[in-house]
Amino acid sequence: MMILVLRLMCGGFWMISYSIAIYKGIKEKSYAMPFFSLCLNISWEMLYFKKVINGGDGGLIWIIIDSIWLILDAGILITYFLYGKKYYPDKLKKYFWGFSIFQLIIAMLIMNEFYTTYPFHAKINAGFFINIVMSMLFIDMLVKRNGKEGQSIILAITKFIGTLAATTLSGFCFGAISRISLVLGGISAILDIMYIYLLIIWDKKEEGKK
Repeated sequence: MMILVLRLMCGGFWMISYSIAIYKGIKEKSYAMPFFSLCLNISWEMLYFKKVINGGDGGLIWIIIDSIWLILDAGILITYFLYGKKYYPDKLKKYFWGFSIFQLIIAMLIMNEFYTTYPFHAKINAGFFINIVMSMLFIDMLVKRNGKEGQSIILAITKFIGTLAATTLSGFCFGAISRISLVLGGISAILDIMYIYLLIIWDKKEEGKK
């Protein structure tokens, strides 16, 4: 029962995060997830989806969750291609499509190598590594944009809760304690807390200007 609850929490809270990312992207004509982490994420989900539909761990529930993740990630990807070009320097705008597709290919090659080379738990921990990269790049995005455009504290909080659920699930619920899952998930959670704190500080700064 606990495994089911944690899977639903992990899947559900990340679905909320992805949905908010799409909403913020469309509303603010921006994109709300750092692009390279999105590339890694969508590659991981495609490969993991292939595994679960071929009889891997997770069953029907995980097939449904991963299918929804893929659809939502595709929506975030669309917002990137619609609005991401404006963040490129003028001299580099002509390379936007080429460099973006190149990043997608690189991400797919990296994730495919994890899936073909390492056992199941290493593939799960690749997901935690992506989470660390994403959390770091969210902070970087806030700094580079010098503002909250395309970003949301609710997105950050739901991502954090989803990460905690996934860390607990992978770290404690499959027999022996997985120390690497706990370490990677813990690092990602700490970075998420830092990002949430920075967003709160930014809100207070903006309120002070009014």
